[in-house]
Amino acid sequence: MAVARRQHGPGETPWETAVRECHEETGIVFTGRPRLLGTHFTTDRGDDWPANHIGFVFDGGELTDEQIAAVVLDPGEHSEYALRTLEEWEREMDPAEFGRLAAVDRARRTGTPVYLEAGPGSTDRARRGRGAGPGGRQDSRHDHTVPPDLR
Repeated sequence: MAVARRQHGPGETPWETAVRECHEETGIVFTGRPRLLGTHFTTDRGDDWPANHIGFVFDGGELTDEQIAAVVLDPGEHSEYALRTLEEWEREMDPAEFGRLAAVDRARRTGTPVYLEAGPGSTDRARRGRGAGPGGRQDSRHDHTVPPDLR
C-alpha cells in the first residue's frame, strides 16, 4: 500500500507522489497502474497540524520475498517496518487506527474504495460507495502501515 500524504512536487499528481514517496522511503520502484483504495481526510488539529489534509491510499500490489528483503528505509523517515497479519496488527494498534487499516484492507479485497475522516470534531466514519462501513478515526501525525497481505 502506498500512501500519498506528503507535499506534492510541482505538477505532481497524488499517484506520482505515492510512487515517489514509496521509492524514497523504501527503495521500492513501483511500476504498476494506479488503483485507489481510499481517501483519508484529516481536519485541522490546532498547533500540531494547523490545516486540513487529504491523503490517498493506493494499492501497491503484493511484494515478493526478494522485494521485502531489498527494502532500504530512509533513516530520516523511519527506523523499522513490520509485516504482520491483520489479526496481529489489531493487537498492536490503537483501535481507531486499526479501523482505518481494516477499512483499507476491505477496500483492497472488494475493489470498492473507502472514504475516511479523522480529527477533532469529525465523527468516526468510513464510507464505501453509498453505504457506511466500519469507521476509523486516526490521529497519528504520520504513519505508514504495510497491509498484512503484502507479503
